[in-house]
Amino acid sequence: MTDSSVRKGGFSGKQLAIGGCSILFSGCLILTLWIFVRPLFVSIGPDEIGVVISAFSLDGINPTALMPGNQLLSFGERAEIFKTSKVVYSSTSTDCNCGSSASRAVVFKTKDGVKTSIHYQLSYAINPDEVINLFREWYHTYPTEFVIPVSKRVVMEAASQYTSSDMALMKRSEIEQAVFSRLEPTFSENHLVLFEFKIDEIQLDK
Repeated sequence: MTDSSVRKGGFSGKQLAIGGCSILFSGCLILTLWIFVRPLFVSIGPDEIGVVISAFSLDGINPTALMPGNQLLSFGERAEIFKTSKVVYSSTSTDCNCGSSASRAVVFKTKDGVKTSIHYQLSYAINPDEVINLFREWYHTYPTEFVIPVSKRVVMEAASQYTSSDMALMKRSEIEQAVFSRLEPTFSENHLVLFEFKIDEIQLDK
């Protein structure tokens, strides 16, 4: 009796080998596809928004932002994610990677020439409707290249209009309002929303 008739309807060793190779090939194909496709799946959190960098757009940026939820990109695209939640910056904080708190204080001379330093904090968030323009102009550098230097400059310009007596009399609310009224439109022009500005500490040089 020949080998082929040992088990009627069974598989020969050759057939098993071919079947095994087919399964292995299919597995490799699925794995390869997953490796290439997986990065195209993007999950945007409820407090996030995404900017799509696309090889198919004229300036390299898709004009439509990614909203919260699971999103699928096309080949040649990647996402840059931005937080839309409120951010609090404090000049006394040590977690912003922007130098010591002493170097981040606003140091200036009052209207009557007294050296003064101010520590402050402000809260802001990106404008979700303007995230594409924010990315074009600032990428992810707006906290250190816009928020900090611009707020310091405006605090200095506004506070230097007051005398040391004004500072000693604790006219904080007046100074805070003056700074806020100058900062708010500037933040808006740069695709950010300013919520609050607050002075934490005023030190007069004796």
